[in-house]
Amino acid sequence: MNITRRVKFCLIFGILAIVVTSGAILFFARPAPANRTQDASPESIIVPAIKDCYQTSDPNACYARIASMFAQRFDPDSVLRIVAAAEKEPHVFQVCHEVLHFFGRAVFDREKDISKALSKGDATCFAGYYHGALEGYFIANDLLSGLKNNTLIANHIASLCQGDVRGKTRKDQHECLHGLGHALM
Repeated sequence: MNITRRVKFCLIFGILAIVVTSGAILFFARPAPANRTQDASPESIIVPAIKDCYQTSDPNACYARIASMFAQRFDPDSVLRIVAAAEKEPHVFQVCHEVLHFFGRAVFDREKDISKALSKGDATCFAGYYHGALEGYFIANDLLSGLKNNTLIANHIASLCQGDVRGKTRKDQHECLHGLGHALM
């Protein structure tokens, strides 16, 4: 069969158009890649995030951001366990107290109950979590501006380190009281 030059050109061009179109459809129709951080384990997120903050020019803003994310995505036990395990790493040890201050505040902000927030914490990284939860409580209840009113402060302080915290160790009780001192400073 004798195919003219024009027919050959149209046939080749048509096949090429079909291949390119099919490739484009397959490429653009594929599902979007999964959000890796959404499905990632806490272990693969927490310590690298702390390390990233350690290297930024505004670490406190970074600590606040990651602590809020930790509080939204992970339970306090997991975060504290992972940070405690990584506390030996210099970039974690140097900043974990501050990170856990922000994390304790974020958990308190989520719980809106100081007893619940304190019961979920421990003394990891020099009790940064407890200190932050208590700071959050004082800020939320506008107690820092009321320092001139000793009765107001005394009414709140008397019961803060009682309740669920009592079931923990004496060190945890002490760190709660220590955190109150930080909050009042």
